[in-house]
Amino acid sequence: MIARYTRDELGRLWTDQARMESWRRVEVAASEELGELLGDGDGPSGADLEAIRGATFSVAQVDERERVTDHDLAAFVDVLGASAGHAGRWIHYGLTSSDVLDTALALQLRAVGEVILPGAYGLVAALHARAREHVGTLCVGRTHGVHAEPTTFGVKLAGFAFEAHRNAQRLQRAFEPVVRLLASVPPVVYGLIGVLVVVPFIGNHLISQASKAAVTPVIQLNGQSLLAAVVILSVMIAPIMIATFAEGLRAVPRTWLEGSLALGVNPWRTFWKVAVRTARPALIAGTVLATARALGEAVILAMVSGGVGFAPNPADGLIFFVEPSRGLPATILYNSDGMSEPAMKHTLFAIAAVLLFSALMLSVTGWASKQPMKRYFNVGGAAA
Repeated sequence: MIARYTRDELGRLWTDQARMESWRRVEVAASEELGELLGDGDGPSGADLEAIRGATFSVAQVDERERVTDHDLAAFVDVLGASAGHAGRWIHYGLTSSDVLDTALALQLRAVGEVILPGAYGLVAALHARAREHVGTLCVGRTHGVHAEPTTFGVKLAGFAFEAHRNAQRLQRAFEPVVRLLASVPPVVYGLIGVLVVVPFIGNHLISQASKAAVTPVIQLNGQSLLAAVVILSVMIAPIMIATFAEGLRAVPRTWLEGSLALGVNPWRTFWKVAVRTARPALIAGTVLATARALGEAVILAMVSGGVGFAPNPADGLIFFVEPSRGLPATILYNSDGMSEPAMKHTLFAIAAVLLFSALMLSVTGWASKQPMKRYFNVGGAAA
């Protein structure tokens, strides 16, 4: 970075200290997951993890060590591992240099985006304001180096503003792939995360031994439960809703928001009454789409809810949330082999009809929720 051309808030993100701090974050995160990957007793202990989290380094120490290793990351790992003591043997365990460098670079780029994006949209707002201010300021038009028809300085600035807005949108799209990637992850991956992380956590930390003993004659409380299903389904549909909501809110004309603020309406009321109401169709569509996906999900439910033909009883109190269950889609999945028997066939078709009717009701609810917006527009789409 060339100091005289670098903003302080961006320069701080690209120093050697910041770069190595990103390496440290990746190394710590990787060490924290070793216990799940290697199995109980084969990964770092709780004391080891505390030592790794508390490990420190300095750029000078790494530079000095690099004179020996002739490799910057290897030098960093040596320094960080020495700071962690005996626990340092787990730092960089199973990783390659690219695993750390590429992930750390992504963290730095994300931090840069958090600084650049507000500035990019601030430039758009400034150009927009100046374009309106100078909408009547005459200036000479130019064509191939000679005077052409007169124009206004505001028109020129408006062109710059549109270009700056397109550039800001490109930047924003470049920093949004994580959400879109999560929205395209196959459901079975979320189910696997639920089996490896959520279910053991619920079974080991949220269910007491007394609760397990009390219901042992009837069911087994091992973490596969209604709560696990709700958590994983919520995580699965959240990226879809976020991506759809963001697109809808971004489509709201900026002039509408500026007009509301210019009339003295506070920012929160402007957001709620103008942005949210205008984007209501997109918000409803995202909600319906995500909920419908969760409604028909069978694989995840079969993996994390327990797959037991047992209906949790709300009268049991809080234990109701950690009791195993079997959702309707999972019931169809588990009993599909019995379709040759008429009774089972009719039962499964009835369950499918309930799911279909539920999806239909979601669509009808979404349609009905959008109807009040019609009073704000005439048939041609112009404001009434």
